[in-house]
Amino acid sequence: MSTVVDILSLDALVAEARRLQERTLRRQLRAERASVAFQHAIRRLHASGASIREIAAALGISHQRVHQILDVTSGKGALKRARAQVICNLCTEHIAPECAVAGPGVYVCAGCVERGRRLLVSPASATAQDESMRPLALDGGKGTCGFCGRSASALQPLARAPRGLAPPLERRRRRRPGASICRDCLDLAGQILEAQAKRPDSIA
Repeated sequence: MSTVVDILSLDALVAEARRLQERTLRRQLRAERASVAFQHAIRRLHASGASIREIAAALGISHQRVHQILDVTSGKGALKRARAQVICNLCTEHIAPECAVAGPGVYVCAGCVERGRRLLVSPASATAQDESMRPLALDGGKGTCGFCGRSASALQPLARAPRGLAPPLERRRRRRPGASICRDCLDLAGQILEAQAKRPDSIA
C-alpha cells in the first residue's frame, strides 16, 4: 500500500516540478524579449540625439553598457549574431552562423531579413520571392514579434512567414504557421549581418 502511495506522491511531485519549470521558462522568455525591446528603445534614444552618457545617466546604467548595446559588433546586445549553425525560425532552413542572427531562443537568416525589410518598406514592390512573407498589422491586424514580443501596429508592422518553427518552449522541432518579426528587429538584424560581413573571422 505504501509503495502505491509513494508512486502517486512521486508522480504528483514530478507534475508540479514540470508545471513550475514551464512557468519559469515562460517568464524567462518574456524577460529576454523585453531585453530586445529595451535594446530598440536605447537605439531610438541615441538616434534622436541623446549621447551615450546622457542615456546612461537617465537609465541608471553604465555608459559602457549603453555602448555595448549600441555596438552591433559587440555581441552583448539581446539580439546578436549566431555562433553555430542554426535553423531559421521563419523559413526553417539550416543556416551557417555568419548568415544568422540570434534572439531569445529564435533565429532569423540573412535571406529572411532581406525579404522582410524589402516587404515592409514597400509592399507594392515586393518580388515573387518576397511573397513567401506578408506584412501584418499594416491596417491594425493582430500578432507579436517572435524576437522582441511587441504587438503589431500601423507604426510597427510585422513580416510574417507562412510557416516557421514552434516557439522555444516546444520540446519537439515542428513547423507552424505565422513566425513573425518586426521592422525594428529586421533593421537591427540587418545591421548585425552587415557588420558581420565585414568581419568574417569574428565568430569565436
